[in-house]
Amino acid sequence: MRGGLPCADAIPNIVSAIQAIPIAPTFPMPLYEYAPTSRHCEQCAGKFEVVQRIADDKLTTCPKCGQACERQISCVALGGKFSTSEAAVKSSGFTRYQKAESGVYERTAGSGGPEILYRD
Repeated sequence: MRGGLPCADAIPNIVSAIQAIPIAPTFPMPLYEYAPTSRHCEQCAGKFEVVQRIADDKLTTCPKCGQACERQISCVALGGKFSTSEAAVKSSGFTRYQKAESGVYERTAGSGGPEILYRD
């Protein structure tokens, strides 16, 4: 290396190394959470995550322990330049609830779902 630049004969090796780097897909795929139906497993720590296409079938067994499993409902992760303002939530087709009291949630944005949710 002379003056901070690679020698000319090293450039083909550098280009080959860069071309060999795997590139992630350019489209996002959902990350789904699963848990064994028994709610306990030593091998998968009681839950695991899988990147799947929306069109893929749900898993029915844990890939590590083989127990029956079910897909969990989890929070939607919004990041980057997405806004969670009332107008943005509504225009995106989401519904937002806010805790009103113990076990009671009121809809604050969006039009889908019931006005009030009661949690047992």
